Amino acid sequence: MISAVSYLRAARRRCPWSMITMTRMPFLIWAIVAASAVYSQAAHVENKGVMTQVMSPTVVASWYVQQETDGSNRLLLLVLWRGTPAWWRQPGCIGSCGTTDYTVQYGPVQLSLRYDSARASVTVNGRDIALRGDNVLYMDSVDAPGGARFLRTSHIEPHIPGAGGQIGTMLGNSHEILDYMQCGARSGIATLDATLATMCMTNLGRQ
Repeated sequence: MISAVSYLRAARRRCPWSMITMTRMPFLIWAIVAASAVYSQAAHVENKGVMTQVMSPTVVASWYVQQETDGSNRLLLLVLWRGTPAWWRQPGCIGSCGTTDYTVQYGPVQLSLRYDSARASVTVNGRDIALRGDNVLYMDSVDAPGGARFLRTSHIEPHIPGAGGQIGTMLGNSHEILDYMQCGARSGIATLDATLATMCMTNLGRQ
């Protein structure tokens, strides 16, 4: 059985990160989940990195990271996309996906994201949202018929311990974010729920 790490390394050799990364690889996330039950992160790295990972039964996280001159990593923006349990299980696309914006797509759910660090603002599905010093954006009901709904923003300590992708423990230490993750949510599908039951512990270090 292929591991998530091996799959991503092979994908990287086929499509260098310096080009359009993880673009039009429609079955990436679901293929890795099905192959190894390990939830991968798909990243588009420029001067500032953007990473996306399934974090909990209901939440997918996208985050922008800036590497400082001392080699440490700082969180610029975290977007928490929340929907019904396992809304992310359908094949999709993570990255540019044929658009000018960063896209998170699973099945019929397509979410667009554009971050302007100079203006301290973010555009989600065409809507401008002012951050006003915050660095966490909460989007809810992403798979509802009416589309994603903006809830609020908040601020967390931006220093990321370790590499830019090692954000799970940092999120798990925030009571507000951990509560938003809905770790106890289940889909009602027994085989899927067995995996959902351990997701938060695996990705966040908390349950």
